[in-house]
This record gives sequence, C-alpha cells and structure tokens, in this order.
Amino acid sequence: DSKGTNVDATITAIKSFKDNIILLVGGYEKGLAMDDMKKYMNRVKKVIGYGASGRRIANDLSDDPIIVQTLDEAVTQAHLLACEGDTVLLSPTTSSFDQYKGYEQRGKHFKELVNKL
Repeated sequence: DSKGTNVDATITAIKSFKDNIILLVGGYEKGLAMDDMKKYMNRVKKVIGYGASGRRIANDLSDDPIIVQTLDEAVTQAHLLACEGDTVLLSPTTSSFDQYKGYEQRGKHFKELVNKL
C-alpha cells in the first residue's frame, strides 16, 4: 500500500488484516499525529520505521520498534522477523519524497525487493 500516505489510509490498510502485521512506516516528514493509529496497534506484531520520518512515526506507535534508514533494510528486517501467517504491510503513513520521486516508484521498488527474496 505505497499509496498509504496519511494516517487514515494506513488505518484502512491495517484494518484489512486481522493481526500479525509487520508494519513498514516512514518517508518524507509531514508531522502527522499518530494518535488515531495507536488504536489499531494490537493488530501489529512489529513496527519498522525507515526514511526521514521513520524513527518518529515508529516511536510514536511502538515501545520497541526497529529503525533503519532505507526501504531495502526495512524489507530485510521484516523478512527476518516474519513467520508463517504474518503479513508484511508497506503502508508508510506519509509521502515518499525523502527517497523516491513518488509513491509509484516506492511501490515498484518494494515489489522488486520482495520478489528477490
């Protein structure tokens, strides 16, 4: 869900799954409040933050997040953590302009990374 560039979009994505979500968040810092998302963290097994806002968003959502710099590193960490039945969800909660030209490029890169696993 690379187009998940705001809190409401990420909440919708999280609600699409029951639980055991490994959530990848981060990108360009827009200063969005994470309060509404906290209600859904019971579905999330682990938050992995990357990019310019990854640390802030992940720390706002979790007491024990994983923080990395790039989406490549986030996918690697998610792959190491994921067990059968888990969902690795890219729903960044913010725009991609810190590392990508747009959400389309970010989404394509995510697919490429996953397909290489």
